This record gives sequence, C-alpha cells and structure tokens, in this order.
Amino acid sequence: MREAGANIDGGRRRGRRGQVRLDTLWGTALVLALMIPPSMGSVECRHAKADYDSALADVREALADYAKCLSSSHGRKTCSKEMDALDDAQDDLEDAVTTYGTMCP
Repeated sequence: MREAGANIDGGRRRGRRGQVRLDTLWGTALVLALMIPPSMGSVECRHAKADYDSALADVREALADYAKCLSSSHGRKTCSKEMDALDDAQDDLEDAVTTYGTMCP
C-alpha cells in the first residue's frame, strides 16, 4: 500500500508541473513587459517633452507680444495680428500636450 499523498512516479511529475509553472510565469512577465508604455527616458518621450517646452515658450512669447501691442496701442490698434499668433501658438501647445501625454505616461 502507498501512503496518502505519495507520488507514484517518484516526484518526476512535480518537477514537470513546476517547470510548466515557471514557463508560464516567464511568458506572463514577457507579455507584461511588452505592454508597458515608453518611459520618461525613451527617445519619443524626450522629443515630446522638448516639443512641449518649445510650444510653451512660443505661447509665452506670443502672449508678451500681444500684451505689448495692447499696451502701446492706446486704443488705436486691434492687435489682431498678434492675437492670431497667440491663437496659433495655443493650438501648437494643445498638440504638444496631447503628444506628451501619449509618449510620457
């Protein structure tokens, strides 16, 4: 008679089952690694950050130009050219924010 819970094949089955579990674990780890989005150190993220910084600087410059135009116009100019430049800079900033959010989660 054999004892309850004894392994008939001398433990060989346990070894195979452990190997299957290890293979499954490695496979799962590989899938998870492939699903991780690019990190802040990725090339795409660094480019997105640089584009964002540039777009932000453009908004600041356009805003300063618009404010300067308004303050120096004394009510004689609409400063529409400067406002258009500020609007364009804001559109570029919105695009840069979207890209940055995608590339640098």
